[in-house]
Amino acid sequence: MQEEKKYIDCDKAECCCDKGQYKEADLIEKMQLLEHLSECPRCREYSERNTRLTKLIEKAKLECCSPDEKECWRKAIEEELRKSHLE
Repeated sequence: MQEEKKYIDCDKAECCCDKGQYKEADLIEKMQLLEHLSECPRCREYSERNTRLTKLIEKAKLECCSPDEKECWRKAIEEELRKSHLE
């Protein structure tokens, strides 16, 4: 088994941060992210904003549209786009 890179770049850190918010990051990614955040103020800020956003979304208790509602919206949007192209 190949040893994981210890240090990650900012792009990988942001990806790990996003995965962590959705409980999709594995242990190695979490450790790499924590190490990166300890040294990178830009990514620390990204992580803090991401955490605030996640908490706000959870607090809002948003509900998804049903498949039927989505289809209705899609058709309405397509119709409006057709109208705007004809004008």
